[in-house]
Amino acid sequence: MKDQRKFWNQMADFGADAAVIDPNDKWGHKNRYIKWLRDEVFLKLINQTGFSVNVLDFGCGSGNISNLLAAHGHDVIGIDISLELLKLATTARRNGNSSFICYDGSNLPICLNSVDIVTTYLVLIHITDNDALQAVMRELYRCLKPGGLMIAIEQTRKKSKLTDNGYKRQRLQAEYQDIFSNAGFTASGRFTIRSGHMPLIYLVQLGLLPKYVFPILARIEQLFCPLSQQIGDYVDTVFLLKKPVSVQKAPSSDT
Repeated sequence: MKDQRKFWNQMADFGADAAVIDPNDKWGHKNRYIKWLRDEVFLKLINQTGFSVNVLDFGCGSGNISNLLAAHGHDVIGIDISLELLKLATTARRNGNSSFICYDGSNLPICLNSVDIVTTYLVLIHITDNDALQAVMRELYRCLKPGGLMIAIEQTRKKSKLTDNGYKRQRLQAEYQDIFSNAGFTASGRFTIRSGHMPLIYLVQLGLLPKYVFPILARIEQLFCPLSQQIGDYVDTVFLLKKPVSVQKAPSSDT
């Protein structure tokens, strides 16, 4: 955990977007597109509730998602292990609807059954040990109200792979589903939103595709995802997980 904290504190030097998306995106065009796509997904799914909700943004990083949801009237707690990223999040805070907590990476300082929705974006891939990830999922399950929803966007592929010098593990979709299920969650939905190396992304990276074509590009990416998976590339997968209304205690770590 200390290595991860040091890594993310250093990543904060790249800025709010590049630190949590792609630090190698020289001109920021690719990050702007991915940020737009990510935000569209979270806003659409959360605003479907039709009312303001309490959100726990797990691994909030520089606060992009936390502050976005807060600006749309939701009460958000962003939590992260990196103090430097949280400084960026606090600086970007637009109103009093968002607050940020630095935690130790183990026990979440959040009350039992206290949040309506948990969000997380490309965070679980950085918990490379499956047992450690299982423990985190049990904690998130504990924080959710019965009937609550978790929205997780993670990179998945056909074969589990360690990348980024061991800081990231791209798992199979089925591997994630097993971990989620063992923590007590019920699968509510799953879909892919983008592929790692779709050819058109390089035009975006060069700034040759303006923002008004982003919705079209997003649709093309969705259609391209099955091929990406077949050729062994990663895809961004959205997992929708529910905490049952009639809940039992999440399985303990020694079962």
